[in-house]
Amino acid sequence: MTNIIFIELPIKNKNNYVCQVAEKIFQEGKRVLIFCDTETEAKNIDNYLWSWKEESFIPHVFSNDVDSFPDDPVIITNAMPEMKSFHTLIQYNPVSPEYYKDYNLVVDFAELYDTIKLQQSRERYKNLRETKSFKLEFLKLGTFLHQKIE
Repeated sequence: MTNIIFIELPIKNKNNYVCQVAEKIFQEGKRVLIFCDTETEAKNIDNYLWSWKEESFIPHVFSNDVDSFPDDPVIITNAMPEMKSFHTLIQYNPVSPEYYKDYNLVVDFAELYDTIKLQQSRERYKNLRETKSFKLEFLKLGTFLHQKIE
C-alpha cells in the first residue's frame, strides 16, 4: 500500500521544503521523482537544488524524457513518466491519484499560508482517505526528516 505523507508548509518556502525532502530520501538510497506542473517550475527546482545548501550535493537532472536517465537518483519533470522505478514521488504540484500506486511513498504539501491551497490540500487528503487505498499521514517537516523512510 502506498504511503502518502502530507507535510505541513506554514510559510511560503516550498522550494526549500522540496529540497529537504529530496535530500532525506536521496540520503536513504531511494530514487525520487519531483513533479512540477510547468517547465519553469521544474527548472526553478533544478537550479535551487544546486544552490540551496552549500554542504549538500544531490545528483539530479531535469528531463521530460525520464526513461533516458534510468540510474539518476533524483529526476525533476513536468511530464509523468511511464517508467516505474522510483521509490518516491514528491508533488511540487499535485498529480492524479491514479499514479500513486506506482510509488512506495508520495509526498504532498499542506500549504497553510494560502487559504485556497490549504483548502485544496484538505480536499485531496479527504478524497484519498475516502478511497481507503492509501496509508495517510500528516507531519511537520522536522518529524519527517527524523524518521526512517520505508
